[in-house]
Amino acid sequence: MEQSENINVSDLVMAVKFLPIAELETLLSAVNNEILLKSRNSPSNLRQILLKAPTWSDEDLERYQNARDHINRSRLA
Repeated sequence: MEQSENINVSDLVMAVKFLPIAELETLLSAVNNEILLKSRNSPSNLRQILLKAPTWSDEDLERYQNARDHINRSRLA
């Protein structure tokens, strides 16, 4: 949602001061959502994404290895 014209941040802050509480809450929610979207798409979060990724338990790894062994043996037959 890019605007073609540049808005001065100080003008924006001044306009926010005149908003009623309900509109401030709506604006806050929109700003928080925008920050969340931009931070998710940031390449600097790759480390965090990898650290939060699901991992395999020993049991999962063993099942996977058994399945791969079965597939590999069936190809040779």
